[in-house]
Amino acid sequence: MQIVYHAYHCRRRRRLKPRVSAIIDTFYEGQLETLPVIADMVRRMTQTDPVLSQVYEFTVKGWPDKVAPDLQPYWIRRNELFTSQGCLTWVYEL
Repeated sequence: MQIVYHAYHCRRRRRLKPRVSAIIDTFYEGQLETLPVIADMVRRMTQTDPVLSQVYEFTVKGWPDKVAPDLQPYWIRRNELFTSQGCLTWVYEL
């Protein structure tokens, strides 16, 4: 996703003013400093996110028959969600 976005953005950037282009470059450089993302980082962020922490708990312990609207997208995919190393994993079969 990020590669596709970056490629799109590079094509658009040709039409931008040099100052705006420099700001965008600085943003991307900052993003790259946090790569690679490791399982421990994802696990910590999942634990602190109110929605994802609840999705994780439901995935481990079982889903209720009804959920709040913000959990509905995950409930629909509940049979495709798994956990690994404290992280949520979405398995989509073709």
